[in-house]
Amino acid sequence: MQSTKFLARLWPNCAGESLSSRRTARFLTTSVALAAMMAPLAVQAQEAEEESVGDDVIVVTAQKREQNLQDVPIAITAFNAATLDNKAIDDVTDLSFSVPNLTVTDVGASLRGVGNLAISSTSEGGLGYHVNGVYLGQPASAAEYFDIERIEVLRGPQGTLYGRNTTAGVLNIITQKPTSALGGFVFGSYGNYGSIKLKGALNAPLGDALAVRIAGFFLDRDGYTTNIFNGHDVDDRHMYGLRGSARLDLGDTRADLVVSYFNEDDRRNNGTKGICKKDAAIGCSPLERGFETPDSRTTIFNFLRSITGLFPAGDYFANSVNPANLRQINQDIDPQINIEEWNASFELQHDFGDISLTSLTGYQEVHSDIRNDFDRFVSNVPLSRPITFDLFRDGNPQTYNSIVSARRDDTKTRQYYQEARLASDFGGAFDFLIGGNYYDYRSNLTVDITHVTLAATQQAFGLNAVYEGYRIESLPSTTKSYGFFSELYYALSDSTRLTGGVRYSHDKKYIETRQLFLDPLFAPGIAPTPNSLVPFTIGRFNKGTMTGRIVLDHKFSDRVLGYVSASRGYKAGGINPGGATVPTFDPEFLNAGEIGIKGATSDGTLSANGSFFYYDYKGLQIGQVGVTSANTVNTDATV
Repeated sequence: MQSTKFLARLWPNCAGESLSSRRTARFLTTSVALAAMMAPLAVQAQEAEEESVGDDVIVVTAQKREQNLQDVPIAITAFNAATLDNKAIDDVTDLSFSVPNLTVTDVGASLRGVGNLAISSTSEGGLGYHVNGVYLGQPASAAEYFDIERIEVLRGPQGTLYGRNTTAGVLNIITQKPTSALGGFVFGSYGNYGSIKLKGALNAPLGDALAVRIAGFFLDRDGYTTNIFNGHDVDDRHMYGLRGSARLDLGDTRADLVVSYFNEDDRRNNGTKGICKKDAAIGCSPLERGFETPDSRTTIFNFLRSITGLFPAGDYFANSVNPANLRQINQDIDPQINIEEWNASFELQHDFGDISLTSLTGYQEVHSDIRNDFDRFVSNVPLSRPITFDLFRDGNPQTYNSIVSARRDDTKTRQYYQEARLASDFGGAFDFLIGGNYYDYRSNLTVDITHVTLAATQQAFGLNAVYEGYRIESLPSTTKSYGFFSELYYALSDSTRLTGGVRYSHDKKYIETRQLFLDPLFAPGIAPTPNSLVPFTIGRFNKGTMTGRIVLDHKFSDRVLGYVSASRGYKAGGINPGGATVPTFDPEFLNAGEIGIKGATSDGTLSANGSFFYYDYKGLQIGQVGVTSANTVNTDATV
């Protein structure tokens, strides 16, 4: 939820029961039966894997053509299926422990320190996330990896071939494709916290030219963290995913269809445990850490208390408990996450002799409903009177006798993606790649922050029910982008190669957005009548730009490659939330220089790759946070 992370600043900065036994038994029974049926197929898959592990060559498609990893003049970390298993890389968080410079947090990912510091529902990350070549603007990053052929992490701006929003680099995930051999595998594990994990795949040929593959995963476990307020185990997992793939190979013509589904419904923590050293001025000290609670006297909620008389003056968390155990929290609301995602891609390729034409089509739909305790602690201060209101704004009002506060992020997105490429393979000194793509993204976002004092104020003045909480609406936010790109590859000699590329990208964004925060009482120009509503602010962004790269690489021997490159990356600008003082923010450009070397021993037992880079930012997008509003502005920086 990068677009609304600033809302947490309303509050000072501070860093369930077991799952159904019947559901657990049902999946255990199913897994045992499935394992018995597929045991012979698992043996075949194991033998195939052992044959491939001995090969030291990792083939990547970082330049949208198959190449040996050590021959690509880009700083890349790549893992094949065997390495992913050996390193126990199950999701993007695990990946960050094995990829230098990759950092994954609860607000996004960054590579070499480049990520997303902007604050807007139209802002986008700088690390491009691609699955089977399709750019995903809203991936389910918590999903588990399963039946993966390869993962590639490309460092540095990739603005030529991959285009917009790749100032940090690119994360390429390539799933296993169907093959002509009957086979499959099943993996199951059981551990403490009632942990059950199942993964499996079945590959089947349907004639000489057609093959299909079905894969899936299931993860179910109790939580590692205990909420001492109600005794519930939270941070549990209940998620599953299914993927169906089909490959048609007619020789010169190949087609791949992939359809996948992901579902998560659990009490996963959407942030870290609140760590705070009480500070009378700003709530929590930015310089010290401790197991204390925020000083609530600095919040807007304590100001509203003075209007409603809902509880006594002072710090209403003064006598509250923040457990010193990092695996314990004290919240009157358990976290809750529900995510449903559909993805589909279709790639069609035809070879015209030395030239190949590729068409790639992608579609995605995501609906996420995330709920949290907004103030993250339990107050022991009673209310002077009960307050009835809709805590999660879901049509289920209840009566409360204590201070409660919640946040709900409800997001629905869909996207279309289309790319076409024409690439040569002449086998001589010169080759080329030209192409273009189109991206169409639409999201509807509603963020609600509720608190007893907001509800009490709304009721006291008879305001519209929408002011029962603080709400941000972006209904809708759209992005339409297209680009044209080309790269030329020229061999200056048998050992030296020059690569040059250029791209034109054009982004058009539109948003209808507003922030609703007791506006009839505090906003200038809003009449204090019960039905007063702030109108939607309409924002537009429309801009095109050029990016590119030039690379000179030289093979000092069959096993040693050196390169020097200069590239320019681009991240689209956007529109600030309604009510912001700056309507739009400009694109972000990253000019990068890099020198690298890749080497391996003659027998392939040791390889070592290193690089030196310099980044010069122009228009770095930085969020500036206020009490109930935020702007994204542009500045310059170097890395």
